Amino acid sequence: MNFNTLGSISIWLNTQEAAEFLKIHKGTLRNLVSNGVIPYYKFGRSNRYLQCELEQMLKSNPKGERLWELNTMNIKIHGKHTSL
Repeated sequence: MNFNTLGSISIWLNTQEAAEFLKIHKGTLRNLVSNGVIPYYKFGRSNRYLQCELEQMLKSNPKGERLWELNTMNIKIHGKHTSL
């Protein structure tokens, strides 16, 4: 069994499963991955996602914010772009 740093079992999701977990379309997930919003890992030619990282991302996302507006290098705050 694989365990994450919190001692929980690591659950790996494929693209379809991750999109279903996030309740978004697979194409939207691919766009978010390409823009660096969602973390992923490559296994051969396939992308894999850790469910605990997706959960953490959702929990850290403030209400009313859209995932694709969040980016660690360029966050849109009240219509202005702020670099971190």
